[in-house]
Amino acid sequence: MDMKKIGRQIAQARREKDMTQMELADQMNVSFQAVSNWERGNSAPDIAKLPLLAQVLQISIDDLLGEPMPVVQQILENEHEAVKAPFTAQELAQAAPILRPSQMETIFRNNEAEYDLTEIERLLPYLSGEKIDALFDQAVQKEQWQLAKKMLPYAGTDRIDETAAALAESGDADRVHSMLPFLSDSALNLLATRAYEAQGPDAIAVYAPFLKTETLDVLALEAARTHGVDGMKKLLPFLSSACLDQLAKQAWEDGGVAKVMPLAPFLDAQQLIEIARETMKTQGSAGIKPLLPFLPDHFLNDMVDELLRMQKRA
Repeated sequence: MDMKKIGRQIAQARREKDMTQMELADQMNVSFQAVSNWERGNSAPDIAKLPLLAQVLQISIDDLLGEPMPVVQQILENEHEAVKAPFTAQELAQAAPILRPSQMETIFRNNEAEYDLTEIERLLPYLSGEKIDALFDQAVQKEQWQLAKKMLPYAGTDRIDETAAALAESGDADRVHSMLPFLSDSALNLLATRAYEAQGPDAIAVYAPFLKTETLDVLALEAARTHGVDGMKKLLPFLSSACLDQLAKQAWEDGGVAKVMPLAPFLDAQQLIEIARETMKTQGSAGIKPLLPFLPDHFLNDMVDELLRMQKRA
């Protein structure tokens, strides 16, 4: 069903009748905003409204919808019998946007046995969460992973969390990673922690875009203590300023500016200035040469002015 096309058809037929949106809304007993949404293709008229709409606009329902729709035709003729009638998945998908949820569920339930899982993809936005969870389980059990991935935006978080945990337990990291955008915070934290414990900091890099900052900071600081700052490079873009500050101080204490350099692109100006000043106390301006591309202009200008004053005094 092409909602935009239906909207254009309603608008054209209304104009041909020389009616305003408000006048059409009054005859349909809906708000003019509803009519406006129909005409823009943002929504479609309820199936029960179609006969009256077609009558008011003096066009057939098929012309209104842009094509014959067996599901709609039979529901309008006899809904009690229609919801028990056989329809293909394509026919049901065609009418799905204007069916009530109860109609959709009943027709799907009565025909589900005839549908292959791969035919159901177009119906997912219109099915209940309970039904989608059951279909998701079937796809996983049958190892139809491409279909299971397409169900992720519609499946329940608890069901996705359970599946990801089972896949992680079996060592199927690639499929777990494909589910990360849909996992709950608690499941992400658990899986990331287990990945870190088993494989070290590199293993949690793939989790970083989805973890809460505070969780990632804890893992990063722990990893820095056991693996050193060098092992944290993949996580740096996702860490908080406070965490980066701690890591920078640890790196500077462990090896001076050379150890800080991997962090430099992610440190704020004040952090960099403090490191530069501490370094200059023992190594002079030469010691901060690697940091120069990252230091703010005002600090560099002040440093140049100070060097010029020193030269004049000399």
